Amino acid sequence: MVRHREKRLSALLALQGLSLHEWRALRILYSFPGDVAMSEVIAHSQTDRTALGRTITQLVNRGWVARFPDPEDKRAVYLRVMPASRPIFDQARQWVADYDAQLMACLDDAGLSALDDALRRMMLFIETGVVRSGEGQRRISRVTSSRCCTVARG
Repeated sequence: MVRHREKRLSALLALQGLSLHEWRALRILYSFPGDVAMSEVIAHSQTDRTALGRTITQLVNRGWVARFPDPEDKRAVYLRVMPASRPIFDQARQWVADYDAQLMACLDDAGLSALDDALRRMMLFIETGVVRSGEGQRRISRVTSSRCCTVARG
């Protein structure tokens, strides 16, 4: 489902001349007030350092982002969104929000509640390895080749 959403968003953002990677980088940059260390953008990105660096270079070449060295640490790089990127970012943000609202509109209240519950349970597992169900709490002990996982009770 995530890949299908990304494919749709890529086509939508392309109408604005924006790639999905550029959108994600701008979204991270606009979530911070002022200049942002590249290391901070990397920490919030789901993209590897090299690919993110290429994306930032594209944004710099388009005049949407400025890149400059940290005056105290010449190895560090800071990024600043430029005013020229604001209208593109605002339009893209609206399109993404509208698309996501349409996705959510596919579910009624019961469906939204079930989705929320399922996602919370999955996040709990990702963060702790614990599965909670109506029967109590279980810890996933290991992944096997024949089954997704085995469950240790208690």
